[in-house]
Amino acid sequence: MEFLNDDYLLSNNKAKDIYKKIEDLPIIDPHNHSDLKEIIENKNWQDIWEVEGQTDHYIWQLMRRMGIKENKITGNASNKEKWNAFAEVFPSFALNPVFEWMQLDLKNIFGVEELLDSSNADKIWEITKSKLQKDNYKPRSLLKEMKVEIMCTTDDPVSDLKYHKIAKDEIEDLKIYPTWRPDNYSKIGKETWKEKVLKLIQKYLDSNDLSLTNLLKALELSHSYFDEIGCVSSDHDLPDLISKAVSFKQAKNIFNKKIEQEITEKEIRDFKAFMFNYYAELNRNKDWVMQLHIGVERNYRKSLLDNVGINSGGDIIGSEVNLVDGLSYLLNNFENLTMVAYIINDNYLPPLVTIARAFPNLNLGSSWWFNDSAYGMNKHLDYIAAVDILAKQTGMVTDSRKILSYASRTEVYRRTLANLLGKRVSKKQLPISLAEKIAVDLSYNRPLELFFNNK
Repeated sequence: MEFLNDDYLLSNNKAKDIYKKIEDLPIIDPHNHSDLKEIIENKNWQDIWEVEGQTDHYIWQLMRRMGIKENKITGNASNKEKWNAFAEVFPSFALNPVFEWMQLDLKNIFGVEELLDSSNADKIWEITKSKLQKDNYKPRSLLKEMKVEIMCTTDDPVSDLKYHKIAKDEIEDLKIYPTWRPDNYSKIGKETWKEKVLKLIQKYLDSNDLSLTNLLKALELSHSYFDEIGCVSSDHDLPDLISKAVSFKQAKNIFNKKIEQEITEKEIRDFKAFMFNYYAELNRNKDWVMQLHIGVERNYRKSLLDNVGINSGGDIIGSEVNLVDGLSYLLNNFENLTMVAYIINDNYLPPLVTIARAFPNLNLGSSWWFNDSAYGMNKHLDYIAAVDILAKQTGMVTDSRKILSYASRTEVYRRTLANLLGKRVSKKQLPISLAEKIAVDLSYNRPLELFFNNK
């Protein structure tokens, strides 16, 4: 294969030497959106679209960009028709990370080394379909083959975590932990908020009494339950940052008002701030990591939300986040709480990196979503190295909704890291021994220690 070969993303011999030290390390993935039921049931996938395209809104968005109709993306067309539509436009994805991830998957998982296009789509369909029927292509076997050692799913506090219990008993060579994501209970302005709050209260308190006291108690019980199952972190979707002092009395008044009538934008923001502080208190009490995903504008394309649903490719990078003021109260009141911040708008990278210098408990997460290309990762890591401490970066998370991406996305991160360090060695900025140590630490030791020190 003339591209994606051993030299892929590695521009000098020093980079190649560094990559050799990390390419086979196990994968530690503290954040993804995997379907744990799929892993527990461990059934064969039926075809390449099911395993690659059925849950991947990165692919959907690019197909729409190329004019493919929704019927052949998320609609009623057959998986074969969707795959052929994808293959037809796939060469146009060149230099987008989806192009490289897909080709890496085809090469490393299925042994297909030719460029996917309309001329070979049927052949690749048949090759992959045949292999996917084998036992060594079931979810657990692939996770083992990819050397995934630890992975964390993303779970609503109301979840019973039954598949995590099964995983703990049945899967010996892979640790799978839940992540507590309580966003639904902060977003008091949403139409479904009351329904979700009631469901949580009913589950943990066996009550129909909608009150702030009951919500907080139910969340605390859920938090403790997740902790018993092995959870080590919470995760928070933060389109903007609202971190300030809000009293229980204020929040209670807003809660009660919402039960009967509409509330103002200021009241929505105040309630979110109160809940955010509460989540931080729970995390501090349990010594969890608090993950902050900052700056996504969700469901920007309304027709996709209406016709396809959430997580369908209609989200964008937000343009306005008051990062400095927004983090100030949280950081100044929770200095002993470990936090990891993922920023999606690179305009906010400079203040975030300098905030981390001021607050050592704030850690800089991987370049995220639209930035998890080799370009975005390099920019992110290079800036951290120049302004903060590269060795304190938290490593890689896949943020993936499909299993096959674990290996390909991690490979891109490790190659990008090795290349950055290799260039610095060639420029005589650091010895190769130290570059190799940093590469190993960020690829494995750092996320293991930060998230799973007590596991």
